[in-house]
Amino acid sequence: MIHSEPTLTSAQRTPLEEKGASASSSNYKKRIYSLLFAPLRFLVRDQRGLSSVEYVILLVMIVVGAVATWKNIGTNIKEGLGKAESDSQIIVEGTGH
Repeated sequence: MIHSEPTLTSAQRTPLEEKGASASSSNYKKRIYSLLFAPLRFLVRDQRGLSSVEYVILLVMIVVGAVATWKNIGTNIKEGLGKAESDSQIIVEGTGH
């Protein structure tokens, strides 16, 4: 026994089905778009991990500030020690030793 597809009247068909081949490619594009962007829509709506992300951003900002401060302190200490060394050489040379 051979089964055939039931014939739909134009009132029963969707606009995409009436367009034929272009409808299937359009439907394919919509399906691909839906598959690709559905997870993104979920992530945008999901706010469960939002506070965790905020804490990570805050932690990164604190670390960047601490590194910048540490580098600035290191530069100041290096300049101070260089000046102290040159001053001590002037004093030693000035005493004749």
